[in-house]
Order: sequence, then C-alpha cells, then structure tokens
Amino acid sequence: TYLWMPLNQTGANVYDFPVVGANNYYVTGIDSNGCSAIDSFIVTVNPLPDVTANGQTPLCAGSSTTLNASGASTYLWLPQNSTSNPTIETPSATTTYTVVGTTTFGCSDSAFFTVVVNPLPVVSLSITSSSVCVDDGTLSLSGTGSPSGGTFSGNGVVGSNFSPVTAGLGSQTITYVYVDSSGCSDTATDVISVNACVGINEVGSVISTIYPNPFGGQVILETTGAG
Repeated sequence: TYLWMPLNQTGANVYDFPVVGANNYYVTGIDSNGCSAIDSFIVTVNPLPDVTANGQTPLCAGSSTTLNASGASTYLWLPQNSTSNPTIETPSATTTYTVVGTTTFGCSDSAFFTVVVNPLPVVSLSITSSSVCVDDGTLSLSGTGSPSGGTFSGNGVVGSNFSPVTAGLGSQTITYVYVDSSGCSDTATDVISVNACVGINEVGSVISTIYPNPFGGQVILETTGAG
C-alpha cells in the first residue's frame, strides 16, 4: 500500500491540483511484510501568462489597425495565423481577433480583441452646369453633393460657390468630401469646363432698302434676308 502526504490519500495513483510554485509530495510504501520506505519528489507549477491584446477601434472601411499583445514570450494571432507581434491588419468587416501567448516554460493563455469596422458613406457629386463661360457669374454648387453637409474644393471654389474667372480656362475638377457621424469619409468629383466664349454668331445676308429717293421729308427703311 501507499500513503501520499500531504494529500493523505492512499493508492498507487492519486490526483491533486497543485498550486503555482514548488509542491512537495511524500509517499510511504508498505509491503506485505509490513516493511516501509519513504520517497519524495517536487512538482513545480509555472504560472499561465497574463495575456492582453489591444489595437485601434473603431475603424473606417479600408483603414488598418496595429494589434499588439503583451504578457508572454511568443504569440499566435488568429484568424490570420500570424506570429508577428505587433501585427498590422486591415479587416473588411467587424472582426474578433484571438491571440495565444506562450511563455518560455511552454504555458499558454489567450486574449481577445474586437475591431469594429464602420462602412464609408456613399458620396456623389453631380454639377448640372458642366460648361460655362469664363466671364459668367459665380455658380452655386449647393445641392450638387450628396449627402448634404460636405465641403467643396478645387480651383475657383470658395465655400459652395465656383468662380469661372478665378478658376481660369480649361477643365476644372471639383471635389466633394463628406464625413459621416462615425468620422468616416469619402469623396466624389465632377468636372466643369470653363470656355472663353469670345466668338460672334454670323447673322447672314441682309438687304436694306431706303425709299423714296429723293425724299420729301419722310423715308421708309425696309430690310430683307436671313436672320
């Protein structure tokens, strides 16, 4: 028979849940003749790592976050199966990352970090007056960008107005930027063509007739031809 101390259990096999640190066990063996002997051994329990994970959240779609873990010696990030720490990730949707940290003793524990991904706003810009003359007056851009509340930029743009003479001749790109309540933004562009507009339309052939001639105090002027 066997007597295990300090467990005070008998049997060839016993069970225990040793605490962190050095655990001393003593076993007394007694044979059929009543003779006994004692042996001892030490079970050393190493602590689990206190693994923590952090990063940037929330994100806007298309942005990256740097995930960093601490508390262990080596790390495995899932689901990307990466052993880099820190690791840079660009999730396309809200994702929960798991990191498994392992100490030099081979003990492991895990931590979790969720990165929330917000979608970008759907932005559009449609300027109705796509072609103007350089000497035209200021063109209002209000109402051309969607959703409303964004900002305009480009040559000749001040606030929500476009000045052809300030922008100058040629194709002028107007940019509209909108930022939503989550801080996510997107842009849209449209083009305004600024023209010189210096030509004079040809009227056509005109025939003028004045009569009578000589006149006696009153004349009549008649014109005929294409207008």
